[in-house]
Amino acid sequence: MNQQVKALKNLAPIEVTNDERAQLRNKLGETFAIRAQERNRVDIDALKETIMENTSSLPTLEEAKDAADSNRLIPPHHADADRPEGTEFNALSVTPFRSASSDQERKALLPFRHSNWVNQHVYKLFQAPKLRKTDMKIVMYISAMMAFKMVARSVDNKEALQKKLTSVPQTVIEGLVSRFTESERDTNKIKVTSQTETMLMTYMLALCLRVDDFATDTELVAHDLKMPVSKVNPLFKALGCTVRKLDHKDLKRLGLPDSAAASKRAMLEVPVKFPQPRRARR
Repeated sequence: MNQQVKALKNLAPIEVTNDERAQLRNKLGETFAIRAQERNRVDIDALKETIMENTSSLPTLEEAKDAADSNRLIPPHHADADRPEGTEFNALSVTPFRSASSDQERKALLPFRHSNWVNQHVYKLFQAPKLRKTDMKIVMYISAMMAFKMVARSVDNKEALQKKLTSVPQTVIEGLVSRFTESERDTNKIKVTSQTETMLMTYMLALCLRVDDFATDTELVAHDLKMPVSKVNPLFKALGCTVRKLDHKDLKRLGLPDSAAASKRAMLEVPVKFPQPRRARR
């Protein structure tokens, strides 16, 4: 059994040649292609307007740079940032170091005694015809910062922290705690976080640069901090330094022997140039 339309019963089928069949097929294909193209067509003007609306709120490269500079985990970029705050600075006394009769006695007075950088600078300062008190106090503060870094796990225990930093004035300890720790959420417990530790490091390195006439031996500092140079150098660069070997002109200006040219130093030069924010790929 099969169905048959009575109205078409007496009509004979129209013969279609292969060429006509190919033409009809091509025409049908063109019709589908045109409709697909219309569906996928992009309104360029509307797209441009949408892009402009969505990107108008994005910062310019200059604005991004200013924002990056203001959010860097480094000391404020101004002339007063070359030493600790006044009260802490005044709490550091040079008198015991002057009363000491030997380098070993002076070393015993330091909060952190295992820093070659600190010990070398204390030696140089007391070998000079006249002691530079400001530089000596900065070196003492750097030593306190190094000691604070080593006992970071005890920051929430005031008594234990004071025992481990016996030669550091209480005012200085309080300043270090307030500046380089954070409180945990929903608790009163304080701790040194990765961000505050980075701030501690950059403040410390900025002070090292100040004493070193803005040319610090990065390998020496890295050794003292028990850190690889590959991690210390980026911190110096974040401060605006370039890390390179000294040329003859640098050696002469710093009063260093020719042998000092063998090691790289972090050089802070003006105008200070911070690492630029990376441009987004197109």
